[in-house]
Amino acid sequence: MRKEERILREILTGIKEGKERFFQKDISKVCNVSIGLVNKVIKKLEFQGSVQRGGRGFSVIDANKILFYWATKRRIKEEVSEKYYIKSSVENIEKTLPNCVIFTAFSGWRLLTGRVPADYREVYVFVPKGSEEVMRLWLKGNKPSKGPENLFIIYTDDEHLIKNSKKNIVPVPQIFVDLYSVGGISSKYFLNDILEVNPEFKFEV
Repeated sequence: MRKEERILREILTGIKEGKERFFQKDISKVCNVSIGLVNKVIKKLEFQGSVQRGGRGFSVIDANKILFYWATKRRIKEEVSEKYYIKSSVENIEKTLPNCVIFTAFSGWRLLTGRVPADYREVYVFVPKGSEEVMRLWLKGNKPSKGPENLFIIYTDDEHLIKNSKKNIVPVPQIFVDLYSVGGISSKYFLNDILEVNPEFKFEV
């Protein structure tokens, strides 16, 4: 995951939490990126009309634009470290996966809200690097077989993602952009549902 994505995640997670003003210096520190990169990203967002700079900080005037800017750049399938077919329902896969995993996409939204706007057959999870052996033991006990892959594992060292994930679920903006990147009919229903539940991210005329 690119460093720019940490910055976008920090801004959108802040909006979700009701934050109204942001400071580049704070974002640089929290995301462990250079102030130069933060300013570069903010300049892009200002150009597209989604933020307004003032003093040493900025405010968000169109969160929807930021969300879709990130979504169109997200490439989750390129990050997949391992993928398997587990002969089981997605619900059972989600229930039995080890505690080290962090759910995103379809599973993330279902586990966070209990809402399932469409059927889905794929489970996407982030796993902090260092937990590979735990996953290997789980896979040994659940014996992947031949078939259409339904478990996608992304090993990550993104501390910002890990720290901002609660109860083994990534933040809502991350769920959204990952679903957008996954694509497909089911994703569209989930994306619409996320926007309905989170009006702060909806497009406003």
